[in-house]
Amino acid sequence: MLPGWFVASKRLHLSRSLSRKVLEGHEPVWRWSAARWVLRAPREVLGGDREAASLGLLLPVRDRRRPWRPNQAEFSPPYEAYGFCFGTWRSDFERVNGFDLRFQGWGGEDEDIAARLRNAGLRCGWPGPRATILHLWHEEKRGTMPSNKPLVRETLADANVQARRGLRELAAELRHESA
Repeated sequence: MLPGWFVASKRLHLSRSLSRKVLEGHEPVWRWSAARWVLRAPREVLGGDREAASLGLLLPVRDRRRPWRPNQAEFSPPYEAYGFCFGTWRSDFERVNGFDLRFQGWGGEDEDIAARLRNAGLRCGWPGPRATILHLWHEEKRGTMPSNKPLVRETLADANVQARRGLRELAAELRHESA
């Protein structure tokens, strides 16, 4: 990774039937070739809206963009989701005050920190296809937790760089508790 950059991967949602085969040990998808992914993707991988995926999830043109190719546009993971495989320099992570502790449950915290890193002047690169996360199918649990979308919108609207409640606040709380 180069200074001034952070990297983020993408995620492929496996279908219910393929996830079952993986869990039962019948489909070692981690060993599939690129050709096999291309052949199986339209029926075995789901898009972010849980519909059948397009080959663009596997082979988009933007996937050629890497930090060592500075003249290319930044990588934008499908569905604005950055946290599946995420890397940045520690100094940059500290500069944006880490993850925002106001987020509850799951969803949006990765988009928030990516926005703050970009607001701090960093560019996003893609680590390559081997960093793609395979997400097993599971029942949706939406509605059981408050939405984090307003917090993400707040960061995007005010070009915020710092987590409102992040690393520094957590460290202060821990110091106070141990005193």
